[in-house]
Amino acid sequence: MTSLSTTSKPEPQIICRGIVVEYELQRYRASTLKDAVIGTFKRRRQPNRNVHRALKGIDLEIQRGEFVAILGHNGSGKSTLLKVLCGILPPSQGTVATKGICVPLIELGAGFDPELTGRENIFLSLGLLGLNKKEIEERIPDIEDFSELGEFLDMPIKTYSSGMHMRLGFACSVCINADVLLIDEILAVGDENFQKKCINRMNEIRSSGTTMILVSHDANHAQQMADRVIVLDQGTKIFEGGPSDGVRFYHELMARKLEEAKPKHVRDEERRKKELIENDAMGIGLGEARLRKAILRSTKGRSILFPEDDGVLSIEFEILKELDADPCIGFAIHTSDERNLRILGGNTKLLSTRSSSSGYRRPGVYTATFNLKFLNLAAGSYKLITAIHSLSLQQTFDINTNALNFDIGNTNDPNNFDKDLVAVHSLVQQVEITNQYFH
Repeated sequence: MTSLSTTSKPEPQIICRGIVVEYELQRYRASTLKDAVIGTFKRRRQPNRNVHRALKGIDLEIQRGEFVAILGHNGSGKSTLLKVLCGILPPSQGTVATKGICVPLIELGAGFDPELTGRENIFLSLGLLGLNKKEIEERIPDIEDFSELGEFLDMPIKTYSSGMHMRLGFACSVCINADVLLIDEILAVGDENFQKKCINRMNEIRSSGTTMILVSHDANHAQQMADRVIVLDQGTKIFEGGPSDGVRFYHELMARKLEEAKPKHVRDEERRKKELIENDAMGIGLGEARLRKAILRSTKGRSILFPEDDGVLSIEFEILKELDADPCIGFAIHTSDERNLRILGGNTKLLSTRSSSSGYRRPGVYTATFNLKFLNLAAGSYKLITAIHSLSLQQTFDINTNALNFDIGNTNDPNNFDKDLVAVHSLVQQVEITNQYFH
């Protein structure tokens, strides 16, 4: 880390250019000294190392007196960037230049000796930061008052609770007149009153002109305190701007990641319920019955359906509350392209339907099986829509607009160049050509 030269022209407090941090992922663990030596030579000969990039070319400028908040999900590179800025971690590539004294509030109380008292650890901690005995003694009353440890200050650290340990660490860190304060997820120190006390002290430090950088998952702190917000994702800076826009961007990012982390069947079910809610104004009900799954298969056991095949469509559904009458189970086949054309459809009210004597209005799981005589669809991709209505068709209990996607093969016209919807050979059995006359 280098220092910026002082000129008459105002300069940023911190400048980062192309910061890259790489870690080599070690999957090999030696059990003996011999294994360790052999493993070292093997890795040197390997041209392709397994390297993880925690930061990927970060450019950053922070002005004197500015408060910058860095947001991002776990593993996005926030803490790594903070360690680079304060000189704890040298970058693999790029340069960092700072002006003035940087004090990191990264791991509060790191380096405290558990056998020493709180007071003795104050001398140890601040001495390591370069303060002499007189400077430390001048700060002890303020540390003692702020940490609220009372008589525990003269007791060994090993008798402290985790909250007491962090309070002493915070009090030691903020008593130094720093030019740059680097804060990593430490504003949740102690109880609610002490947290407010910490935030008030941070505001006092900020008003004195100290440059501050906060890494946090708490978007509220960022919005309330920061002048600028930076959002990191997988080691890359993906947003830089005002706090309100930054927090909104961060919330949207986290919502997307939460959605992506869900299993597909959970996402599909949530999408289906969302469709029901959006269509509630059209009389679509919730809670009476729901669709479970749909299966379409060829009676010939083929993996791909053909126009000459007979098909079996099974729609599984569940009655959640007893209904006044057996519901109506329906389906429709549409093209799966942008045209979304309806080809055909049917339901148990329109078609001849048999069921057990008790019907299917009571709570339970049922399957409606539609036997399809010749599909007769042209080659292409199609989607199946399923629905469950009241017998009068006045209310829709559930609908799935993408219950199933399936393909139809056609050996005569596999590419369906004319984009037909019906397989012509299923309608036209034979073409006869006769001679009318000869030349």
